[in-house]
Amino acid sequence: MSLEQSPYKLAFVTALLAGIFSSIGGYFLSNIQAEHVMKAKQFEYRILAYQSFLEKIDRKRSPLISRLLSIGSLADTVATDGEIQTFENNIFELLQELNTQEAYWMINNDFNILRLHGDKKTREYCDDILLLISLRDFEINWNKYPTKVQTYYKDWRKNQDNGIAYGWEEQVSGDERLMVIMVGKLFNTLISHMNETSI
Repeated sequence: MSLEQSPYKLAFVTALLAGIFSSIGGYFLSNIQAEHVMKAKQFEYRILAYQSFLEKIDRKRSPLISRLLSIGSLADTVATDGEIQTFENNIFELLQELNTQEAYWMINNDFNILRLHGDKKTREYCDDILLLISLRDFEINWNKYPTKVQTYYKDWRKNQDNGIAYGWEEQVSGDERLMVIMVGKLFNTLISHMNETSI
């Protein structure tokens, strides 16, 4: 091999190696870019799904569903005997107007968009709210929730199991009261989680 041919061969091998490494780098870079674009699109779909869900359960479009999802959160604000009785009466009136089986199907249908575009925790919250509406709170793994929610549930479950009177005149069963209160609590937890994951 002559010395004149060596620099050409060296240049050829260098160019060949540069081309190979450039192709490999381009491949990985394009994969990273495609993954980034896909994540951005998923995030965009998630935000749109959240907005669509909130519009579907708007008080004007679905007043009974909206009341079911929010009335339980009022349990923290009642203090006097009169307020407690008014709250009990409101639960009774809601359950008289609302067919819970129909509410289950409507909410389940509204949750489909969250299940499709939400993360795992969002899907679990949706499923747990439906379990509550079906009066199957005992099937929920409460340990996955924040300590505050776990304690809240345990306290309310204990009160209902012990038959502690609520108001002067009880209007609903302990299980129905627990369902409405915990649906409100879990719905608020779901909304907080949706806010956190859309930032």
